[in-house]
Amino acid sequence: MKKIGILIFIMMLFSVVSNAACYVDNGNMENWTNNGASGPPDYWRNGAYLDTSERESGTVHGGTYSAKLTVTDSTRTAEFYQDLNDGNYGGNDYEIKAYVYDNDPAGKVRLSIWWYDNAAPANLLRKDVSSYSTDTAGWQLLNIGTVTAPANATQGFLEYEIEEDAGWDGDVVVYADDVYFCDATPLPVVLGNFFAKYNQDELSLTWTTYSEHGNSYWNVYRSETNSFNQSEKINLAPIEGEGNSNELHEYHYVDSANLEEGNTYYYWLESVDYSGNHELYDPISIEITNEDNPEAPEITEANVIKNYPNPFNPSTTIEFNIAQGEKVALDIYNVKGEKIIRLYNGISKGKNTIVWDGKDNNGKVVSSGVYFYQVVSGKKMYNKKMILLK
Repeated sequence: MKKIGILIFIMMLFSVVSNAACYVDNGNMENWTNNGASGPPDYWRNGAYLDTSERESGTVHGGTYSAKLTVTDSTRTAEFYQDLNDGNYGGNDYEIKAYVYDNDPAGKVRLSIWWYDNAAPANLLRKDVSSYSTDTAGWQLLNIGTVTAPANATQGFLEYEIEEDAGWDGDVVVYADDVYFCDATPLPVVLGNFFAKYNQDELSLTWTTYSEHGNSYWNVYRSETNSFNQSEKINLAPIEGEGNSNELHEYHYVDSANLEEGNTYYYWLESVDYSGNHELYDPISIEITNEDNPEAPEITEANVIKNYPNPFNPSTTIEFNIAQGEKVALDIYNVKGEKIIRLYNGISKGKNTIVWDGKDNNGKVVSSGVYFYQVVSGKKMYNKKMILLK
């Protein structure tokens, strides 16, 4: 059986018009070649005594994947690292942190950065480290913090170090995700990954931020060409930003437009700060193909949003599911992006059914035409189209 497949194009690590300076590839662990020549995942390598680093989707801090790290030899520190070569690091300030999931009492983990000069062989100038992880059933931050690189540092490598601890049982498993190694000077937004997935006639966009400073809201633009001048803004209402935050945040937006098979679509993100300044980020693209794809994500019950009947007259029932109790808003918009009415605003969990009787906020019956209903749940936003026929 054929189904609409997905092609995912990921903008990794801070591709932004203002050129945010970050220095680690695939810090979000999204691009993978399990145990491949370039490292599992891409750009990362297994060092001494690390048996495997595998693609993992069940235990994830942000995005879709993390790295599952397995160690069975207790004689030395096991390494999971990335080379950082040919940089002009010397004397500059950097902020370095990452996340780990460690609930295995057999081992402990820390993050380290090793600085080298360009001599042959290169000299180790200094090693900066975070504190060790604790045995906690949850993600924790490994924070080296803000450091100044040695004056003549031109190379280095960033490393998860997994070490023997009391109670070693010969098999330690930890998870690594969301590594941040950037200039210490704050930017309005430090963007992590940005990717698109298409499945079951629905295209979803996901992006993460490592930090935000004065970020008021987001806009999303779409075009069938790689030209922003030919794009159109597709979000009906601003997507609320985090304002000021140094924590990782994940955003979701669902584009429910009728996307045509065989076409390639381009998407841009735009952040707007409290002063009205706009920041435009490099686009990602996705081709809509008719292919079998065993890795196409299933739409979970929490994401099921529909209305029936559609088209409708005089009323329609809107149904949505929320996996956990959180604040939810349901609004109706016209094709001009004007809000017609807010149907729901409160805390919700599980299945919800709400009837719209085709009236606006003043109780007036609206005219025939195309309308959109928007469900906002946490940082997830879903938009779908419906038609009122009289």
